[in-house]
Amino acid sequence: MKNMDIDVIKKYYDKLCLLCDKLDENNLWDRPDAEAFRLRNIFRHDVGEFMMFLSSSDNCITIEEADLYGIVTGYNNDREKMAEYIKSHALYSCRYKAEVPLSISIVDECEDRAVERGMSIDINVNKSFTELFVDFFAFVAKVLIGVDGEVAMPEKSDSASYISMLREFVANNNRTLEYYYKLIDDIEII
Repeated sequence: MKNMDIDVIKKYYDKLCLLCDKLDENNLWDRPDAEAFRLRNIFRHDVGEFMMFLSSSDNCITIEEADLYGIVTGYNNDREKMAEYIKSHALYSCRYKAEVPLSISIVDECEDRAVERGMSIDINVNKSFTELFVDFFAFVAKVLIGVDGEVAMPEKSDSASYISMLREFVANNNRTLEYYYKLIDDIEII
């Protein structure tokens, strides 16, 4: 494993978790009042499932993939338990491949609500929150695919189709600047 890639993933992950906390603090989604329903925990779960999905693409969870999974998510990286979870939750399935992670759907909703409420959460980037999360999934995929020194075609193919599905979600759901300008123009000041 390249330490630089792992450091980048951990820093990126930590920053997105802080953004999740900000979105929670500002009550930008209809969250049940429970620790498990903190956005950072949902995001962690989604990243873990995505990593298990990709790891299972070639029918072999390598030690390196399991180690990276443990480092990124903090979850138990026992390969047998990961394989059991993948099987029992049908992670390697057409349904999973077509499903946007809950955390990304929530972030998209939060982003829309923040704009509707006129809120600003400064993150110093020229991307939407949702795009940042999708970019993170893409980066994790890139590192995970090559972590064991072998790039398996099923992992590469599954990664490309899954990230493409997420980017399509962003393109179809995120508002353009013109939408936001119109929203601002339509606000009546009394």
